[in-house]
Amino acid sequence: MDTREKIVPFDQLSKTLSEGRWTAVFGYFDPLTAEQANRLSNLKNGDRLLALIFDREDALLPTEGRASLIAALRDVDSVAIVPKGADPDFSNVTNVKVIRELEQDASRSVNFAAFVLRRQQAK
Repeated sequence: MDTREKIVPFDQLSKTLSEGRWTAVFGYFDPLTAEQANRLSNLKNGDRLLALIFDREDALLPTEGRASLIAALRDVDSVAIVPKGADPDFSNVTNVKVIRELEQDASRSVNFAAFVLRRQQAK
């Protein structure tokens, strides 16, 4: 399967989510680290897994690049980029479990950038 086929337009999510049970993870995934890949794998738990990518002004990578990286993960079934200003609401959808990790993800991004800078200064 071409992993780019896993990337679905945000406005078509209702069609994507209409079948089966899903876990939807909200995050920045900037950058996608091994820690995050393992976390996504552990969240799979028999449900299909949707990664919803949010943008941030200080993002290291563009959302399209992050979407491609996440779609390449075996355990991720679908990926959607959330439009700026949108806040997806799945409260009326019974087959979707939502995990919001925006604050944790922002913290991971800051820690990753600090790690890279420390490594570069260590020489």
